[in-house]
Formats: sequence, structure tokens, C-alpha cells
Amino acid sequence: MQVTNDLVHVIQSEPKQPLIKKLSVGEISQYLVEGTTPIINTIRRVIIDETPTIAFDTAVVSINTSVIPDEVLCHRFAMVPIQVDPRIFSFHEQTITEENTLVFRLDITAGDEFKTVYSSDLEWIPFGNQKQRLNNVRPLIENIPLAKIAHGQKIIVELYAHKGIGKVHAKWSPVSACWFSMLPQFQYKSKIVNWENRKSFSDTNLKVDCPMNVFDDIEDIQLQNCTLCRKCLDIEGLKLSLDDTRYLLNIETTCSLTGSEILCEALNVIKEKSQLVINGLSNQDQ
Repeated sequence: MQVTNDLVHVIQSEPKQPLIKKLSVGEISQYLVEGTTPIINTIRRVIIDETPTIAFDTAVVSINTSVIPDEVLCHRFAMVPIQVDPRIFSFHEQTITEENTLVFRLDITAGDEFKTVYSSDLEWIPFGNQKQRLNNVRPLIENIPLAKIAHGQKIIVELYAHKGIGKVHAKWSPVSACWFSMLPQFQYKSKIVNWENRKSFSDTNLKVDCPMNVFDDIEDIQLQNCTLCRKCLDIEGLKLSLDDTRYLLNIETTCSLTGSEILCEALNVIKEKSQLVINGLSNQDQ
């Protein structure tokens, strides 16, 4: 029996137009994705829960004379993102190796004044051939305050970072937020303004005072900027609706991967899991 799967077909097919188009890149990357709500939501959930990153997983506290309890301090370490490509690491099982573990060390003592401990104080300790293989491994954000210690107080901790997924713990999630929404479309009199014809709409009589500047350039209408504030509906003959075949996917990354890299990794996870299901169903008929 021939087993088909809509999700695998969408990922593996080669349409005339790309299914995913990058609209903006920055702290929040935005993509136009063609598909259905279940497919887009699958991508969103896999990005959040099943796209691997590297995070601190084990802490060996040798000395901690600060007022912060050991367990609270370790939780703070765990949420510090690390500047390293998780794709070149394997998942940690039993043995610590240079292929599955990063080691950091914090050794800090306060002098006469109060001292704030920042994530930049975490020192990477390469072992094996990591120094030659990896480049500039460090906390991704270096000004995260971890503790404040007084005169004579000391913290000595050795940290081990491993590869994991957000389904196990939020510290491994590559994003702080990932959400999607349907792409708006407009109808002005008898003309439809959607993603396909947004640059060919040439009715210069349409003047809209839009707070998001959607209609500033009537020859290139910025549909992705629309927040559905409905202010444009004050214009007679203008109607607003949603396109249920096109979605805006927003990715706010907190790891060293870009939004596009996270999206590609999520699609690879979906493809692999879908193929496992197809293989399993196919084997049942043999």
C-alpha cells in the first residue's frame, strides 16, 4: 500500500513559488509561510520543543559563600545561552566527551567592595581538540547578572553544558517566543489586495491613514505590517479579511542560531519524524 503524508509532501515538494519567504531579520525574524493551520502550528511547536540547543545541565559547586542558595544559583546558570553551534555536537548519554560536552568554570572572589557576578565571568575550559575545532565559545549575552557578593565572599563552580531539547527543559528551547498569524488581505470596491497582487494594485485614489504604514506605498502594500487595528475600515468600500493559506511566522531567538537556521532545523526534525511514521506504516503491510 502506498502511504502518503500531507506534511512530508509539503516539505519535500518543489512548488513553482517557495513555500517560505523571509520578510525580516533581527531580534525577531519574520517569515511568510504558505500552508494550513495544522502545518504551521506543527512547525511552531517543533521550534519551541524539539529543536536542539546547548545549555548548562550540570553544576559542581565547590564553594558558594554568597547569600544565594546553591540550587537557585544553578538555575540561573542554566538559563544563560551559550554562543556555540549545537549542530556540531552529539547528545550526551553516559560518558563525557569533547563531542557532547562543554566545560565552563566560575572562580570569583569579592574584594573590599560589593561585586556583581556577570555571565561574562564564566570561563570556557576547552578539552580534547575543542580549542582547535571550536571558535569563541562564550555566553551569548555577557551582561546577565548572576549574583552579587560582598567582601570576602567567593563562588567556585564548574559547569557542564550538553545538547538537549525544550521538551525536556525550557533552557534548551532556542526561542523566547514563536508565534504565527494569518496574513491579512483587503478588498477595495471590486479589487482584492493580497500577497500575490500587493505590488500590482495601482488605485491611487485609495488614501488610508494607517498607524502601521501599510498603505504608504500604494504600489507595494506592506500587508505583513498590519496589526488588524481596523482603522482602515473607516474608508468606504474597504473590507478586511484573513488569508487562511498564508501565515506570518515570527521567531524570537535566544540562542546562537539565526531564525532561518532554527526554522531549517525544525523542518528537518519534522521530515525525519514523518519519514519514521511512513516507514513504520509501510513495514506493517509487508
